[in-house]
Amino acid sequence: MTNVIQANIDTAFTADSTLNNALSSIASGSSAAGAVISNQTNLALLCEYSIQLGSINPSGAPYLEVHLCRLLGDGSTYEDVVASNIVSNMAITTGSSAKNGAVQFEIPPGNFNVVVVNQTGVTLASGGNSTYYRLSGYNVNG
Repeated sequence: MTNVIQANIDTAFTADSTLNNALSSIASGSSAAGAVISNQTNLALLCEYSIQLGSINPSGAPYLEVHLCRLLGDGSTYEDVVASNIVSNMAITTGSSAKNGAVQFEIPPGNFNVVVVNQTGVTLASGGNSTYYRLSGYNVNG
């Protein structure tokens, strides 16, 4: 019998209320950290992260940096936000409106959190921000 590799995707997104609150009114160049995501049991391979921002009016080439910060050996400290742990840049449209985007990136086993750095050139809205994630991997059936 031939083995079949199938995607194993969590069908439900999980809200990251920690990041929702942290994104409120952060200045351009500032960062906001999300909740700890545990990947110790499921050992997923990918994380799909969606971000919806309240209305802002950026110009130029606005974006959000998305960082994956892993739990360090002491069991309570997470990596610093540095260029080497950027997993994606999420392009943001210009003009005055709510903004929507999603990124997908590889994840390690264990605990990590997502940190977003505002590179839009404007302060983010004080409300209307929503962030969600879901994890996925692969199953071998057959």
